[in-house]
Amino acid sequence: MEDEYRISEKDDGKFIRCFAFVFIAFSLYMFVATGFEWTFSIFLIVAVSYFPYHLTKVKEAYYKNDCLAIKTNAGFTEIPLAEIAKVNRSSLVQRCYKVEFRNRTKHGKHIVLAPRRVGLLRKHKSFKHFIKAVNENT
Repeated sequence: MEDEYRISEKDDGKFIRCFAFVFIAFSLYMFVATGFEWTFSIFLIVAVSYFPYHLTKVKEAYYKNDCLAIKTNAGFTEIPLAEIAKVNRSSLVQRCYKVEFRNRTKHGKHIVLAPRRVGLLRKHKSFKHFIKAVNENT
């Protein structure tokens, strides 16, 4: 799909996988090196639960012709706006939005989008159009 229809930031999966490996390896090393100190076990528990969630739920998405196209390894999965129940800010992933579906899809009951930004604080107009269309549709 064309870049003008992209409503989320580009997929950062490779960076997140590398960062997760380094973070978990460092936390595990510090956990063992400090004689099994409980503080580093908290880092391990959070990392082991957060990174898989981030890698499976944060997606690159496009909005065109009243459909949300979610990028997958095999191509795109299109979901009509009628299937989107609501869009809220995500409480788990900072500066992201949780898109909840009415019915279970290939991606589950929801996905998380990191909105495409212009500069540091403003959201891109394509993301604003998507939010407006979802709010009008529900």
